[in-house]
Amino acid sequence: DQRQGRTGRTCAGRVFRLLPRGFYLSRLPQWDIPQLTLSSCLNEVLGLVCSKSDLVVSNPRSILQECLDPPDPQIVERAIEFLQGAGAVQSNTNIFDANTRRNLERLNGNKVLPTQYGEILSALPLSVSDAKIVLAGGQLGLLHETIALRAIYNHKPSPIIHKFGDSDKNTAILESFHRFREPNGSYLAHLSAYMFWDYSWNSQKRRRDAIKEFASRSKCSSSVSGDALEWQSVDAWKWTPEVEEEHVQWCKVHDINPTAVRSIAEVVENTMNALFLSNFEPDWLRCADPTPVWKRPRDWKGHL
Repeated sequence: DQRQGRTGRTCAGRVFRLLPRGFYLSRLPQWDIPQLTLSSCLNEVLGLVCSKSDLVVSNPRSILQECLDPPDPQIVERAIEFLQGAGAVQSNTNIFDANTRRNLERLNGNKVLPTQYGEILSALPLSVSDAKIVLAGGQLGLLHETIALRAIYNHKPSPIIHKFGDSDKNTAILESFHRFREPNGSYLAHLSAYMFWDYSWNSQKRRRDAIKEFASRSKCSSSVSGDALEWQSVDAWKWTPEVEEEHVQWCKVHDINPTAVRSIAEVVENTMNALFLSNFEPDWLRCADPTPVWKRPRDWKGHL
């Protein structure tokens, strides 16, 4: 009856159950399967061992078994083994020197401890698999592109609009951003569309609007207080209903989904903030340019 309750929340409506009542009552489970029992437990294990809580969370095996619907212990063990193999965590069993291992076991017990790499993975607002890909891309000098690609891969709808029932038109739109011949090459087209939007609208156009707004306010301020300008905050960067309407029209002209690109931009911004504000800063990140290549006009030609 949950759907029935949602029906009248905003307006009058009806609920249509498109299956026989007998099947609904006798064949479908009464409760959903707990998500934790379906999970690989990679994110849960890494999140526990990297937690800054005062609780003793360095033994994820025992803590996860305290859950109302605990995962299979074998799944937890496989998650720990995977994270160990990836270099994200280490345990006493990873210490090859017998004396050192015995001392750690005496002090800490059979604990799982995060490495510096694991701390960085845990700090990112991404799954473990996506965070690994992002860090690998960052080491290759493709940090922003990798974050955007992972966000595009996980987000639906995609940045480029899809016209239902018109495959030729869809192919033409994709190839207008990037001519691909390789498998999964459409993701590069979506990346190119996002880069075009982020540079042309989100950076350049909104910056020009902000400058105009500031100049207008400065002119009004000068007329009132003489040569002394009253510095005021400029609201041109805010997403007002007027800005949103203009944004939707701009995206429509360029065959871009306005909701998708804004969501992807939010993922990129949150990931970059978490990465640069983390407690650990690898050498490659210290030397990385925080400005995306598509916002450096000298390095970007407007397409992939």
